[in-house]
Amino acid sequence: MEFLILERILAVLQYLFVLRVPLLIGLLLIALPLIAFFTPVRTLLRGLFDLTPASLFVVTLTAFAVSGMVCVTASTVWLHGPERFRIPAPGWEPQWWWVLVAIPVPLLAFSLGFSKKQGRWLPGLVAALVSGSALALLLAWLLTSTRWNGAQDLRSWLESHYGQFLAGYVDLASWRDHMMAAAAFAASLTLYGIVGVIGRLQLGKGHTVPVLSSALMLILNIGWMAAAVAFFFDAWRVPIFLVFAVLALITAQSRRSDHYYTLRPCQPGVGAPPPWEAITAGGRQRVIVAAVNGGGIQASAWAAQVFEGLCDDCRAIGKDFARFLRMISSVSGGSVGSTFFLHWLTRPHDARRPVEASVESSLDEVGWGLAFPDFLRALNPWIFGGLIGRGRALEIAWRLGGATDASGRGQLDEPLGEWNGAVKDGVLPAIVMNGTLVESGKRFLLGTTLLNAANNPDHAWVTANQLHTIDGKEFDVGVVTAARLSSTFTYVTPVSRAQTKAPMPHIADGGYYDNFGMATLVEWLDEALRGAEGRVSSVLVLQIRGNKVGTSDATPPAKNRGWFFQAMAPFTTLLAVRDSGQVAHNNIELALLQQKWAAKGVDIQSVTFEFGVEKPPLTWHLTPEEIRAIRTAWQEDMTECREAVKSFVEGES
Repeated sequence: MEFLILERILAVLQYLFVLRVPLLIGLLLIALPLIAFFTPVRTLLRGLFDLTPASLFVVTLTAFAVSGMVCVTASTVWLHGPERFRIPAPGWEPQWWWVLVAIPVPLLAFSLGFSKKQGRWLPGLVAALVSGSALALLLAWLLTSTRWNGAQDLRSWLESHYGQFLAGYVDLASWRDHMMAAAAFAASLTLYGIVGVIGRLQLGKGHTVPVLSSALMLILNIGWMAAAVAFFFDAWRVPIFLVFAVLALITAQSRRSDHYYTLRPCQPGVGAPPPWEAITAGGRQRVIVAAVNGGGIQASAWAAQVFEGLCDDCRAIGKDFARFLRMISSVSGGSVGSTFFLHWLTRPHDARRPVEASVESSLDEVGWGLAFPDFLRALNPWIFGGLIGRGRALEIAWRLGGATDASGRGQLDEPLGEWNGAVKDGVLPAIVMNGTLVESGKRFLLGTTLLNAANNPDHAWVTANQLHTIDGKEFDVGVVTAARLSSTFTYVTPVSRAQTKAPMPHIADGGYYDNFGMATLVEWLDEALRGAEGRVSSVLVLQIRGNKVGTSDATPPAKNRGWFFQAMAPFTTLLAVRDSGQVAHNNIELALLQQKWAAKGVDIQSVTFEFGVEKPPLTWHLTPEEIRAIRTAWQEDMTECREAVKSFVEGES
């Protein structure tokens, strides 16, 4: 009796192993909404579930496609595993139709509920869910009701010559099931191609492939490949990880597998001004500078709200805020919001208002880029290496999102150096967008003003003109490219290097080094005040923070932590260090600068515009509820800060 029990347990374990791919994919689909809403990565994933009715229709189709892949691959292993792997037959078969319907339920239920909470039209959402489910089930019925008996001559030849090698493939029953699986894969591939092409045509136009659908497409293709590899190689106990590792090792040798950004020729005769020229360009003794923190689209939207709101406040008292603002040091999402603001100043008639442009979602474009061109590049860089990736897709979304003209031609995509002249004339504040060099860990400064290494002997930064001087010739980047490089946050956007034959480092998010932009601002302001030689008497530092920075030193309650905590701890620490771990350096650097220049008669004040949400979304999507919260916070919570800025600009006669 005990022997029979052990034998049955062993059989179950054998089947769990050979079914691991469809089991894991199915569990991932079920667990995805739980991960997105109830784990530390919710700031990255929650926005995936904010869907319009049209988006929910597409997501429903792709969710059922993933569930169908799970059922087809699992049933193939269930029925033909005994012959292929020489294990006991299970003696019963699950009700695959029930499995097909059950797997997508949690994901679709969370999508419906969260989208309704954001004010989406409920009847439209329900209609999209019902129609998408009906279409998916109809296609599944057509696939399963067809008798797949094709290529019988080929089957007979393979069975007679390679029957033992291809056990589980070429007998009549398994051949039919594999033919059905091939048809299902072809249908999935067709859906993948259609959605991919539509996504490319709709990049940046507001109605493109929903990011959740792109994520499911990626899971779908990985599932098909992993299941096929496992069914073939498990017969010889070859780990599928080894197969994919060899494939990755081969494709990584191609230069086309890397990610690049485009260089442009520099505009002749208009170089970036040094700090003292930028700070005195407006001819004012009282000036404003700003440090804008990172944090995805929320940091972008908050920066745009603060800058545009202060312009409106100062205009109401007869002052031009932009003339007082002499420099912006921005990081990550803050660079994007600052870019929209400066673009609006340079093109007030054909650029969208910053508060509108900065809240436009571009997460769908990122998802499309990851699931389609980047995935294809990873599989075969020699063929697909020329496709644009998710980084360039993000640039397209920002360029079109910042323009009133639907084509967006020539807007927000000009070379960054084109703003240098306006900075010298005092009509535009200088900007430094902070990135991080992956290979060295130094700050990478892309801007319309230049720090002088000779004046900063212990500097830990590299300027763009230093890096982009190749064979004695200087190159520039587009404005939108500079913003993208500064906001290359982990996994969302790929680290990239300049597209040139010369060896180049990769650029990552500026938040790795300093998520507040204060390090660059302090060095720039110190150099600017030295060069100004008394022409500036007062400085107001705006600290613009898109989220509430945690400063509590309370010890969390003790808990037993297992392997899952260990797996998530590096990522959790990264997120924490970007805020509370760096705020101490931020405060110390600014306090030391204030003390130094107070002794020389220059008054440096500080005002902090902090949006009171602790966990900002770190991706490129804001829900309607989150957008309303930003508007409300500006109107109701920033009165004291706004009055401080107005008092400062009114203090100059």
